[in-house]
Formats: sequence, structure tokens, C-alpha cells
Amino acid sequence: MGWSGPMTHRQYAAWIEWLELEWNQPSRDNYYALRIVAEIKRLFSKDAIDLGELKIQFGRPLTPQEMPPDDPNGPKRLRSKEDVAKAKEKIDKAMRMYQVGLLKP
Repeated sequence: MGWSGPMTHRQYAAWIEWLELEWNQPSRDNYYALRIVAEIKRLFSKDAIDLGELKIQFGRPLTPQEMPPDDPNGPKRLRSKEDVAKAKEKIDKAMRMYQVGLLKP
């Protein structure tokens, strides 16, 4: 926002609105990229291609209440400081094992 200090809630809200407006208006180079993707997709597809369906729509970030529940087969979100600490311990242990040669990349 122009300085290294903290951002107020009002500044954050204005920034999110600006990003929503800015990101949802493709520039000329975005249209070139969309056109290239459409041509590549056309090579592998028999259906007609609409550039509008390739355009990514950005919106406001989800609040924690709006976020979908965890997929039981997918990765878990860390919900507490204890979960973060446990994950950090696992990562540190794996890094130590890698450094001594017990774990291969």
C-alpha cells in the first residue's frame, strides 16, 4: 500500500475491492494468453471454444465460516497452534533425516 507499516481494515477492504476490479478486467496480454490457450485446447477438442469460459473470475476471499469442510481424502487444514507445531515437528524431523542421508528425495 505504499509503505511498510501495518494495513488498517479500511485499507484492506479498499485493496480487496481494487483487486477484484483490476483482476476481472483482462488486459491485452491476458487476451493473448487466453487466445493461445484456446488454440491449444482446440487442437485436442472437437467442441467449439469460447474465450469467456477460459477467463478466470476472481472474487472476495472466503471467510472461515464460508469455507467448505475438509475433504476426508484430501490434505487437512491446520486449525490450531498445536496442529501447526506438530506439522513443524514432522517437517523438522524429515529435514534432519534428509540431512544425515536416511531420507532420499
